[in-house]
Amino acid sequence: STMVQKELIKNAIISLILAAIAIIIYISIRFRFDYAVGAIIALLHDVFLIFATFSLFGIEVSTIFVAAILTIIGYSINDTIVVFDRIRENENKEKPKNKEELEVIVDKSLNQVIKRSIITSITTIITVICLIVFGSHEVMEFNIALLVGLVAGTYSSLFIASQIWYMIASKMVGKPKKKKWYEIDEKEEKKIRGINS
Repeated sequence: STMVQKELIKNAIISLILAAIAIIIYISIRFRFDYAVGAIIALLHDVFLIFATFSLFGIEVSTIFVAAILTIIGYSINDTIVVFDRIRENENKEKPKNKEELEVIVDKSLNQVIKRSIITSITTIITVICLIVFGSHEVMEFNIALLVGLVAGTYSSLFIASQIWYMIASKMVGKPKKKKWYEIDEKEEKKIRGINS
């Protein structure tokens, strides 16, 4: 039993690392690397809280536990992407020149998505509470992990991911943006000696 639990914890950690790498790559391509850092720190917060809850109540680690963690990662990253999408949209529209302007954009973006995020989460939480009260005992651990993860995920998407992003982005605001590796800079191509001379 202890061997099985150790194997499950090892598998959970491997799954987490693989999921984190995939998320970093995805967000770095779709957004920027600074957004990926915020998202990963928020996810670590969610996973830590699920681990802490299981330890606190002495709930046995099983395959259901691993499934719950991966489910929460998926749910939480979806919530974080919604927040980041709005921040990026407002950032591109208003083009902040300093930290203060960037702070206003983050506040404005959070105000625009907070209602939607909380309503979506409450709807899901009500369903999970019903599963805990009326559901099968076999999936109780999954439902408890899901409940903790949903609350943590909503909080971290709104208040941790965006704050971490702001801390990183505020250091870069006003500086010229570097082009992504797949964006071809036509101006530099035109400067190649021997072609235009």
